[in-house]
Amino acid sequence: MTDQEKETLRLTQEAAEAYFHEKYGVEVEFTKHKLSPPDLAHTVGFNGHIKNNEEEQVFILVNYDDYTIEAASVPEDLPPKK
Repeated sequence: MTDQEKETLRLTQEAAEAYFHEKYGVEVEFTKHKLSPPDLAHTVGFNGHIKNNEEEQVFILVNYDDYTIEAASVPEDLPPKK
């Protein structure tokens, strides 16, 4: 993995963690990631779970050009933070 790819992963992971914290008030742990080839998409997908609860699975897709969230999946019973 190149230094640029490592930096991309670090920044997109920070954006993903911030999204779950701001929108749902939870901290997450990512266990897998997939960096899309640039000719296909400019995204990184992260799979993981809510901290201290491996059964509460999450997924998020982050655009690595502008660090926007393109899609996210959380457990059905997880309400958005008010």
